[in-house]
Amino acid sequence: MPGKIAFGRTVVSKMSLIPLFASPVVTYAVLKAIIDKLEGFYMSSRGGDHEQIALMYQAEKEFDEAFRKLGNQVEQVANGDPAIILSTGFHLAKQPAHFEKPDFSVEAGDVPAQ
Repeated sequence: MPGKIAFGRTVVSKMSLIPLFASPVVTYAVLKAIIDKLEGFYMSSRGGDHEQIALMYQAEKEFDEAFRKLGNQVEQVANGDPAIILSTGFHLAKQPAHFEKPDFSVEAGDVPAQ
């Protein structure tokens, strides 16, 4: 959870400085409030209180939803430009490796085919 909280704070601080993202889909004030709520519940859940842990996971769902929306906006605005994406604090998604199928070949062997 600390990594997620740090990621959120980094994204908000970087994006708020970029003119392309002057009007984010989720406002910076709302994002900061979501991060603060998640951090508060995380800190209070460290003692093992089940209610606080449940509230932390609810806050995490809210965090994930808000940053998913924000990530989609970054992806649209950046239009594939990795420099813009990285400048926001988001990471580049790993692209699947290109897999080429080998050419089909047949060779005669000692055993007849069945």
